[in-house]
Amino acid sequence: MSAKDSIRKTIAYAKRNGIVAAWYAAKERMQDNRNADYTFVEISEAAQCMQQKEFDNLEKSNIWHPLISIVVPCYKTPEVYLRELIECVQDQTYGRFELILADASPDDSVQSVALRYADEDKRIIYRRLESNGGISDNTNAALEYVRGDYVALLDHDDLLTPDALFEMARVIMDDRSVELIYSDEDKTNSDGSCYYECHVKPDFNLDYLLSNNYICHFTVIKAEIIKELKLRKNYDGAQDFNLFLRVCSYKCSDLKEIGSKVRHINRVLYHWRCHEASTAVNPNSKAYAYTAGKRAVQDFMDSNCIAGKVRELPHVGFYRTEYTNGYFSERPDVGIVGGKLTGPKGVLVGGAINADGSILYEGLPKGFSGGFQHRAVLQQDVDAVDVRYMMIAPNVYNDFRDLFTDLFGVVNVEFDQKGFINASSSGREILKNCQSEAELIDKSIKFCAAVRAKGYRILWDPRFTKKV
Repeated sequence: MSAKDSIRKTIAYAKRNGIVAAWYAAKERMQDNRNADYTFVEISEAAQCMQQKEFDNLEKSNIWHPLISIVVPCYKTPEVYLRELIECVQDQTYGRFELILADASPDDSVQSVALRYADEDKRIIYRRLESNGGISDNTNAALEYVRGDYVALLDHDDLLTPDALFEMARVIMDDRSVELIYSDEDKTNSDGSCYYECHVKPDFNLDYLLSNNYICHFTVIKAEIIKELKLRKNYDGAQDFNLFLRVCSYKCSDLKEIGSKVRHINRVLYHWRCHEASTAVNPNSKAYAYTAGKRAVQDFMDSNCIAGKVRELPHVGFYRTEYTNGYFSERPDVGIVGGKLTGPKGVLVGGAINADGSILYEGLPKGFSGGFQHRAVLQQDVDAVDVRYMMIAPNVYNDFRDLFTDLFGVVNVEFDQKGFINASSSGREILKNCQSEAELIDKSIKFCAAVRAKGYRILWDPRFTKKV
């Protein structure tokens, strides 16, 4: 990010949230910039050749492999961007695709370029739209021409890596029931000469998704589902966010099932181009998008009969959900909730735990949000939470009471008014029965793993904070 962009973001943040919050945000951003060490490594030519041979063998065989329809709504797309987009699709190692260019431009600039490519490559389909109905209506119009098994969404000025479709097809062929697939992504500057802000995403994480559209790019959705659901014009700016939330919960009668047919590819397959008009560079360029994002989360809540209110957080595009009757009443899929443990000067020392025993965001200073994705201040599903600051759903505690007693030596756990294990009674007994902090963490992981194995989510809420 340039100094100019950084200053713009800091000023905008200060206007929304005050000088003190802006000072912490600027300090963290500078530290992130100092520690930035990202180099995008493209798939090697040898690996590309292997993938192309594998695709050629598929084409010659009777093995089913998906036709992937890439849908691109175009509007006044600069010629250089359009050419780069078309050519990055043509360079895919997986060649069973169709590229649908739905053009709502008021002139013939896109058409003249697109038709030249379409004349030479029958996989490229150009369609001139009668009018510009906005991103959702234009995309829906493009969906009418889709013949594929799955639909990939691609913005008109962004880029795919050569192996993007191959990786998607591989997941689909492994499991044809999959409904949505997404990958990691990074950003590139306007001329595509450098890459930065690599976004390594988690596997499906419902509560993180309710906090922010982390799925974003590159996304492939089963054609029959996206054709049924379509994009909603009244969510323009966050139309993809609203769509993803609806796809993830498509025909789910149990909250535990949400996301069960979603897959994540842990590889950068998408380059998000950033220029002056881009939301990625200038958040205020599309402020309406963040209001639409808030409504998208609220729509998910309402559609799934979850009583609660969504509000925007200081960082634009990030949200928090307040549940009307508490987590366990509104979210029967949540079995355990944990909070943040802080040490001297508010530094984060515990709370959310990875399966390997490491602490999420350990050492993060007070006032910091956890990097450009701000994950350390967001509600999210985790592997485990620390028993020293843990709520347990009543039905879950009843089902796992014997395991809790075996692990922590407490027969009847007492909970405080907030619902956490009472630190002065049961909590003190737990500490007495554990020889070290390492043992506490190990047993917390074992207990949470057993609960997760029954389909419950373990939710970490950093707004709950306790000093240790």
